[in-house]
Amino acid sequence: MSTDEKTLREALERIHRVASGVSDEAYMSIPADPKRDADLLLSAAIDELVALRERVKELEAEASGSDRLIGRQGSLLTAAVNVLRGAPPEDTLWSHHDVADLARQWVDRTHLSEFETASWKARAELKTIQRDRLREELTKARESLKELRRAHEDALAERDVLRERVEELGHELSGIDAGLKVLNETLDAAGARDATHQAPHSAVVRLIRERDEVVAEVERLRARVEELEGENADLVGAVNRG
Repeated sequence: MSTDEKTLREALERIHRVASGVSDEAYMSIPADPKRDADLLLSAAIDELVALRERVKELEAEASGSDRLIGRQGSLLTAAVNVLRGAPPEDTLWSHHDVADLARQWVDRTHLSEFETASWKARAELKTIQRDRLREELTKARESLKELRRAHEDALAERDVLRERVEELGHELSGIDAGLKVLNETLDAAGARDATHQAPHSAVVRLIRERDEVVAEVERLRARVEELEGENADLVGAVNRG
């Protein structure tokens, strides 16, 4: 516990008066009284002084460290201002008073730049996705076009085959008609319309039946050819649109 200056001076005065023979008042007591005995008061003051000197050394060391820290921070702050403002004119330094505002503006610009960069990246990714989709759709369209062309070729081939078959059946029909004509002429010449001429009559019936079958087949094939012609026209239109 520290002792006030007045108490210390009074204790020192008592010791001085006794030492100079002016007073024989005791400045020490038994038992000792730390609040009054001059020697104890001075001893306590000396201890306090020693402790204060040690604390002063500590504070001086702390102050020196603070000075170095302040110097380093000042250099860093100056460097930061130079980055934000640019190099100052020769033999001058920028003021530090608005460094916070400058830093805030720089951060805002940085955030804006980051946002713009992210936006550009997003648009680029979207374009990539769209491009990939278009490529996929184009590939599918090309495959569909190939299938349409194959179907078109198949339809043409089937149509040509059917036309040849119709032509063949036309020849058969002509042959049947010629045979019927010959039989009819033979029967007319012989005047045979009774039971004695069943064999030629049966041949006529058979040829007529065959003729009807050929005519029906020709009509069926012609209908199929017309159907193929329509399908072919649709396929040609689809191919052209593709």
